[in-house]
Amino acid sequence: MGRIGLSKPLNLERSEKMKFGEFEHTSSLREQLAVLLREAIFTGKLKPGERIVESQLARDMQVGQPSIREALQDLEHEGLITRISKRGCRVTDLSIEDITKIYDVRTELEVLAVARIPSSELPGLCKSLENALAQMEYAEKRRDVSSYSKADFEFHRAIWKASGNELLVKALNVVTMPLWAFSMIYFYRYHIKDGFDAANREMHRQILKVITSKASARKKQAAIRKMMAASLETAQWHFRLQQQDHLESSSKPEFRATGPQSLVRMKPSDPNPRKLRKLQIK
Repeated sequence: MGRIGLSKPLNLERSEKMKFGEFEHTSSLREQLAVLLREAIFTGKLKPGERIVESQLARDMQVGQPSIREALQDLEHEGLITRISKRGCRVTDLSIEDITKIYDVRTELEVLAVARIPSSELPGLCKSLENALAQMEYAEKRRDVSSYSKADFEFHRAIWKASGNELLVKALNVVTMPLWAFSMIYFYRYHIKDGFDAANREMHRQILKVITSKASARKKQAAIRKMMAASLETAQWHFRLQQQDHLESSSKPEFRATGPQSLVRMKPSDPNPRKLRKLQIK
């Protein structure tokens, strides 16, 4: 990695001469380091599961270790870094089994949150969801993966908070954080060049319609559950796509995803669940 000084924009280079863009002088060192490390994770320079050694990063980037630790804390809050007691930090890595388990819990909690939203909260919630959708659309136009994922997160968080149950909000925050990290990494690698998939934003608009409809709580829950199932299918497809790319790049005949699970293969006949149909309340 190249030298980093306080008097000029940061530029990070590793042995393979990878370069990063310039940053505004008004940004704090912590923010600039977080930007560099986040970019390294998105682009695969820091790979899922890779160990992060604070002292080594501090030496490579020629900054104090406390600054590195602060930047890593920001990434940990975003779910991009996982800190394991007495074992340090690693880039967050999910297996397809992990994703499925997260969705199992998330679905039940999010469905519960929808059922607990009082009618008095709907006008304010509707405004918050519309704002999040607008931010997602704006981020799409700018191809800003980080802002897109944050707006996606804020969309769902607004629903959780509207339930009025702070314990439910806390539980969903903890359960879903690794999922947002997976989402950001995927969107960066597969949508930054080809453009964002409008189906994801359309599904969020359908969620808004369901929540603000006059349907019974039971019907709303059923509709949200279907959408969560479609979202899980999409996440699983994304995972297999990344693993397929890994296969093609390594030219290995087979692989095992992280974790104790059966062999995962990408089948050419697998449907692309990104083509989500509109889910109506029935």
